[in-house]
Amino acid sequence: MADIVVVKNVGPDDFKGAFNSKPFVIPAGGDAFLDREAAFIYFGDWNARNLGTDQKMQFRLMEVNRLKGMYGAHYDDPRDDPRIPAPLYAHEKWV
Repeated sequence: MADIVVVKNVGPDDFKGAFNSKPFVIPAGGDAFLDREAAFIYFGDWNARNLGTDQKMQFRLMEVNRLKGMYGAHYDDPRDDPRIPAPLYAHEKWV
């Protein structure tokens, strides 16, 4: 049996995703039950820890970088692209 967690959406928009080919929605300001693996995919592994100073052992940092890449917060928007009316820096997107 899979582990189940409760996730809360504190944002202003519904969060939509899918896990094992089954869609789910976490309503804005609401909460939902999710498989632990689905929560890891979308929100990160909360058990990840950095071990020592070796770069290969920085598991939490790798998890943060994975999430930034997944949500497009790893790079700044180009400032001169007319298709982006309000360009953001990476740290602004991550918030």
